[in-house]
Amino acid sequence: MTFFDAGIIFDYPGHIFDSFCISPDENLIAIQRSSEIRVLTFPKGEEVARWQMPWPLENWATQLQWHPDGKTIILNSTSHYSQLGMCLFNIERAEATHVFNLTRPWVRTMWSPDGSQLIVDPYSGKDVWLLDIDPEMSPGEALAPAMTTEEYLRWLLEKWNQRIEAEPSHAENYVSRAVVYLAAKDYDRARQDIDHCAALISEPDDPACHAILHWMGMYCWHDHHVEVELLISQVEKLMDRFPEDVPSYLELIENIIKWSEREDKPEIATRWRARLQELDENKE
Repeated sequence: MTFFDAGIIFDYPGHIFDSFCISPDENLIAIQRSSEIRVLTFPKGEEVARWQMPWPLENWATQLQWHPDGKTIILNSTSHYSQLGMCLFNIERAEATHVFNLTRPWVRTMWSPDGSQLIVDPYSGKDVWLLDIDPEMSPGEALAPAMTTEEYLRWLLEKWNQRIEAEPSHAENYVSRAVVYLAAKDYDRARQDIDHCAALISEPDDPACHAILHWMGMYCWHDHHVEVELLISQVEKLMDRFPEDVPSYLELIENIIKWSEREDKPEIATRWRARLQELDENKE
């Protein structure tokens, strides 16, 4: 990826669809790709800080911006699946916190140049908020309570535990909790939730089907090895149970094939090429 500005050329070994933003003093550039944010000097490209997010995000469903203080990057997400909400990444401490909209993952924001006001669009379809902010306070203090990623994952687990207890037969809740377990590297519990979710699915239009396929595609596209291995058997079972109705099979299978080739797993690539050919033949 190359950026051009008044004759400056900045080379970065990323993808053209990566999200990026330039710091207020134009000395730094923040780049978000999949589940990672990197902060580099601009235009030299020397790394200053890096944050590994809990899970991959679609770039089209994120908003990356600098706080006016030039020390903090704000990441907002509008993905239905991400659960990430608003995040603040302090580049001096290389620390991330989760703030403000702990019950809603969709948000867009805009800061005034002096940091004294904040416009918030919570994607409710009804309201846009204008908040007065003390510019002498750090963004984390102004938008408190602020949680570390570990604290936020524990908060999310409690949220999904309560929802599952209230609706134990709602399959999609188990996918959402499994993703939190994956972020916490608790793969055994994540596998149990995915297996339990799949057992509850009886119709191809169950939202849990789409959630499983979404996360399979995200982890597969961005080379999350363990997560793909955990999900791949359930995805195959879903395709066997609902061969004609669940959308995006073709694109997902192509991503699985590319992932298996990158991971040097020829047996998986061969199996999924055969499935892709079968789907193509059924379309004709």
